[in-house]
Amino acid sequence: TDDVRERMPDALVLAHLLLALFWVYDTSEGRQRTRLLLDRSLRLLSAVLPLARLPLVRGAVAEVLALVGSVRA
Repeated sequence: TDDVRERMPDALVLAHLLLALFWVYDTSEGRQRTRLLLDRSLRLLSAVLPLARLPLVRGAVAEVLALVGSVRA
């Protein structure tokens, strides 16, 4: 969990940047596609984050965060 805790800020910053990029290119009326992406992402994140403590899920979360780390490097 310490690894997840250390890498989560980078993952959230990357997600924020990707959302901003999506918003820039969103041509839907009122940027509805961006709002939908944000709403769905927040629901997914709120469901997955508590599970990150479980040993079964921790490995997958660590892999995703390692991928984020490699993008950052």
